[in-house]
Amino acid sequence: MAVSSPPQKQSYQIPTHLKIADTFTLDLFGFSLTITMRQGLIALIGGSLVYSLWRHLFWLDQWAGGGPLLHYLLPGLLAFLTVLLATFTFRERHLETWLMLLLRYLVRSRTIAWHAATLVFAEDEQGASRGQHATHRLHQSIHHSPLVEEEEA
Repeated sequence: MAVSSPPQKQSYQIPTHLKIADTFTLDLFGFSLTITMRQGLIALIGGSLVYSLWRHLFWLDQWAGGGPLLHYLLPGLLAFLTVLLATFTFRERHLETWLMLLLRYLVRSRTIAWHAATLVFAEDEQGASRGQHATHRLHQSIHHSPLVEEEEA
């Protein structure tokens, strides 16, 4: 009789740090459309807003001239912006990221004030801190510099 060895367990490590967005596939009218979860959420919210705007702008059809044109143009513009927001990327960043960076840039102050950092040192054997010695030497070098002497003269 031949003695068989127990089956060895095979292990498979699942990659966890992939920079790939989760996707799902929609089969629509004979073709399949693969979109990410982010794109699907933006399309769902944007499509709801387009439909709501379309329903609320029926009163524009009563205007002569540009009323019906505005009724089609405004929801069409919102639909275009929704598709642009869902699909546009520039330098591997989405449009909402660029918009947040622009908003952050516009909100920030344009004036930056520089302040000298104070050095903090432990006390040495004589009880005085090295920071005080460094600050004292710094003040001496500033007051005895040629620039200060020229201004005083």
